[in-house]
Amino acid sequence: MSSLNKELFGSDDEDDDDEVFGAQSPFSEPDDLPPDDATGRTSHDFHPDLYTPSFDPSNLDLFPSIPGLVLLRSALTHAQQSAIVRAVIDGGYFATPEQNQTMHFGKLPPHVDWLGGWTVEVQRKLKEEGREGLFPRAIVERTPLFDQAIVNLYTRGEGIKSHVDLARFADGILILSLLTSCVMTMRPASEASKVATTYNTNTLTTSTVSIPVLLRPGDVLSLSGPARYDWEHGIEERMFDVLPDGERIQRGTRISVTLRRMMGDGVVISGEVEGEEERGKERESWVTAGRRK
Repeated sequence: MSSLNKELFGSDDEDDDDEVFGAQSPFSEPDDLPPDDATGRTSHDFHPDLYTPSFDPSNLDLFPSIPGLVLLRSALTHAQQSAIVRAVIDGGYFATPEQNQTMHFGKLPPHVDWLGGWTVEVQRKLKEEGREGLFPRAIVERTPLFDQAIVNLYTRGEGIKSHVDLARFADGILILSLLTSCVMTMRPASEASKVATTYNTNTLTTSTVSIPVLLRPGDVLSLSGPARYDWEHGIEERMFDVLPDGERIQRGTRISVTLRRMMGDGVVISGEVEGEEERGKERESWVTAGRRK
């Protein structure tokens, strides 16, 4: 199962995909994930050790031209990454080729909910080291930190249109990248996209300015302030990325987890995924699944 471990933990070898993912469903037969450690505990048990941040503070990257954009490289351990992927597999998130996005609202499931407490602890450790935090203090201290999550599946070559997250979501967005690497592109947002109520290609920026952000498996990217409201982020559709230094990054099957907080009571949620419906105030938590637009 070495090829599976490579896929889960960051290999960019394009030959690994076919051994891991079936042709009909990328997660159809993932029965033999090994235990994470000598105790024999499997990666999706969410044992207490899972919540403990284990990262190098020197892996924190800031972007002076984009205030509020913070990248923590290798933020999650292999065990933490494996636990999330295993839960996605077990949950049948992408059971058919038509499904590539699942959205959670309200009380989040354990395999993503723990990232809220993890973020708070990361913030504390970064501050102890005298470093910039992932978010401003006011964001980290809110309760709950996140109440909405998106799990996206990207097959090789797929991307997502450049966009600003809609105003129905509060400041402070956390993006976790899993399985394989890709480059996310940041562009100055158009005025229309800053106030858009739905995702619409007519609102996209015409700016030629772009800043690449390499996301490897286990990396965590946070957006707040100008990075959240004044810049679009997206992923181009292509089979590989070329970095400024000439390094070529092969795309593979990738999962991203995005965590956000709804504004107010967040009653109306529609238009982000096909088949999505408005929710009622009386519902504590719910999930929608469909195809990313």
